[in-house]
Amino acid sequence: MPALSQRDHIELLMQMLKRPLQPEGWPPVLNFIDGKLNCRTFLAEYDGDGTPLRSLGGEEQARELATLLSRIETVNGNTAFQFLLTEASPLYPYSKTSLANHRQTASDPATGSQETSHPDANMAGNWLENAPGLVTPVRRTAHSFVLFGCLFRGYSTERIDADRASATFHTLVNALLPALDLHFQLEKQRLENQLRELMLLEQDSAAVLVDANRVILAETSEGLERLNELDIAVRRQRHLAINSRRLEIALQEQLATFEEGGIADPTSVLFCPAPESGLVCRVSLETVSCPSLTPDACAQPLFLIRTTTSKDPPDEVEICLQDHYELSHSEARLAWHLTMTGALNTTIQDLGITQNTAKTHLRRIYEKTGAHTQLQLARLVHRIARLF
Repeated sequence: MPALSQRDHIELLMQMLKRPLQPEGWPPVLNFIDGKLNCRTFLAEYDGDGTPLRSLGGEEQARELATLLSRIETVNGNTAFQFLLTEASPLYPYSKTSLANHRQTASDPATGSQETSHPDANMAGNWLENAPGLVTPVRRTAHSFVLFGCLFRGYSTERIDADRASATFHTLVNALLPALDLHFQLEKQRLENQLRELMLLEQDSAAVLVDANRVILAETSEGLERLNELDIAVRRQRHLAINSRRLEIALQEQLATFEEGGIADPTSVLFCPAPESGLVCRVSLETVSCPSLTPDACAQPLFLIRTTTSKDPPDEVEICLQDHYELSHSEARLAWHLTMTGALNTTIQDLGITQNTAKTHLRRIYEKTGAHTQLQLARLVHRIARLF
């Protein structure tokens, strides 16, 4: 049974501590372990749903380990991968045995938990499927988890010295943990620096930066105050609670576009009146990214919400409605104010017109623009306003 010599152990510690600072990342140290122990070493990160990420040992390696563990069923009906993802405590030494056996035991001395393989698993040609080894969760957060595993080449369940394998694995884990902590501390600091740089460009505006879960990542001095004044959104602990239905719809649409791999229309614009001054406020929602970070640091999009105030409605929008859709001045003005307020009765009061006049204008607006609902009209006006 291979084991690390004292010299190898020292070299491993040196390589581990240098990894977070090296541009080539973790593969070299994993290759070092593989060469010294004649094994296959995994350091794999997954998101909260178990999707492989590209960090640490790489997406391909993470997918390979997940596939391997997903072929093993535990006695409670979960796969070994699901068990490690949702149930196993940190540093739980999960013992993987051969998939060639129809029933196998992989146990922690304290629990004696068992696993079974799929009856059709016949993997004699793939040594990874038949190799004994250990896998353990070395890190778990609300958004991701990391597995470390070592599968020993050339050994069967009967031939391997289980005590020596466990001791060797324990040595590897103890060498890994401090370096892994440093790695994630540096990644967190790098992300925070990127967010600061991003927000420095927004110091002259009222802006708030949130992630896909509405967690507030950064803000300018008046960012949240302005959103609260407009009754668009408020802070609730670490999250941004969005009150505006239009803003929430726009955010969901941008998130769906991002998840489909497209960024063709990354900015949405809303208009609303300030409650006290009556000034028109422009609220823009923009999908942004942090390109200098590692690929998975911004696997989910970030959203920048800006608020600016204008003394007068953008005349260009009304002119565009008149020119392109042949709306009258009164019709264009009603279309703009209705989009801004979101309520026909409020628009009637603001413009000082009767309800019959408003309904007549609105019917003609629908006929000329092709819109059938107030929401469709608002989207049309927002698209036009985005041009100016």
